[in-house]
Amino acid sequence: MGAASLILRANASEEIGAGHVMRLIALAQGARREGCSSHFVLGGDPGFCAAKVADAGFAASPSYEAIGSTADLEHLKSVAQANEAAAVVVDGYDFDTSYIGALAESCRTVVVDDLAEGHIPAHIVVNPNYGAEELLYDVARGARGARVLAGSDYALLRSEFVDTPRPQYVTEPLRLILTFGGSDPVNATTRVVRSLGAVQTTADIRIVVGAGFRAREELSAAISSNAHRMEVLCDPANMAECLSWGNLAITAAGGTLWELSYLRLAVAAFSIVSNQDETARSLADRSMIFGGQRLQDLSDVELASILEKFLTDADTRNTYAARYHKLIDGRGAQRVMAEVLST
Repeated sequence: MGAASLILRANASEEIGAGHVMRLIALAQGARREGCSSHFVLGGDPGFCAAKVADAGFAASPSYEAIGSTADLEHLKSVAQANEAAAVVVDGYDFDTSYIGALAESCRTVVVDDLAEGHIPAHIVVNPNYGAEELLYDVARGARGARVLAGSDYALLRSEFVDTPRPQYVTEPLRLILTFGGSDPVNATTRVVRSLGAVQTTADIRIVVGAGFRAREELSAAISSNAHRMEVLCDPANMAECLSWGNLAITAAGGTLWELSYLRLAVAAFSIVSNQDETARSLADRSMIFGGQRLQDLSDVELASILEKFLTDADTRNTYAARYHKLIDGRGAQRVMAEVLST
C-alpha cells in the first residue's frame, strides 16, 4: 500500500448549500500537507461544488444513489475499498446511525457534525463550532477508541486562508463585506441590502455571492434602489483575497465565520438555517459578534436597528472584534488530520 488516502462524502445543492463540501476541501488540503491523497464522493446536485473540488486539485465521483440509503452506503464502501482508504469522512445530516455504524464496521470513520443529536457510532466526531466542546456527544457505544474533537480549535480553513498572512485589524475606512454562502437559500443577501438602505453609513460595500445564488434579478433591483456604494462579486476565485478587502462583514453563522475571524474582520452574523442557531447565539451572548438571531425571526425594523449599531458604534464593534479574532489560528485541519492518521 502506498501513501494514505481519504474518502470524503458530502452532499450539495441549492437547498443544502456548499458548506459541507467546502469544509471537506479544507480537510483534504490539510491531508495533502501530510502526504495523504483524497477522493470526494458527492451526492445531491453538487454542480458548482464539484467544480470547486476539481479546482482544488482533488478527484471526485458522484453518488447517484438515494442519499443515506443502503445503496449509497455500499457505493461509498466500495470506493473506500478500491482506494485502500485510511479513513472515510462523512459530512451531512442525511446519514443516520445505522449508516455510520455500518460504515465504521468496515473502515475508520470520521463524522463532521454540527448538531450533537443522538448517538454517532464513528471512530472520530469533529464539531468545529464555537462552544461545541460543551455539547454532550454519545460515542461511548461507538467504534473502539472513539474521539470527539470539538470547538473552534478544529475549525477547517481552506489553504487560501491559512496560506495568507493574518492581517492587522484596520478600523478605517469602513469596507463592508456582505456574504451569505455559496447558494444563500433564503436570499438573505437581498434582504440585508434592503435593510442597509435605511442605515446611514459611509462604508464601501462589497456583496459576494456564490455560484449557487439564484436571486440575482431581485438583488440587482434592491441595489439599484439603494443609495450606498455597492459592488457585486460572483464566485470569486480566491475567497480569502476577496474577504481581505474588508474590515467588517455581515454574514450567515456558517463556516464563513471562522474565515472572517482568521482574517480579523468585525462581524454581524445571523442564523439562516437551524444548524447555525447555536453558533450564532453563543458568539453573540459572549459579545464577539453583533446579531446572533435567526434572520427570519427579525422584523425589518429590528434588522435595520442591529445593522445601524454595527456600522456606527465603533467602540463596541472594536471590543467585540478583539475577542472574536482570538478564536481561530488556522491549524484546525492539521489537528484533525493528526487524529485521523493516528493508529
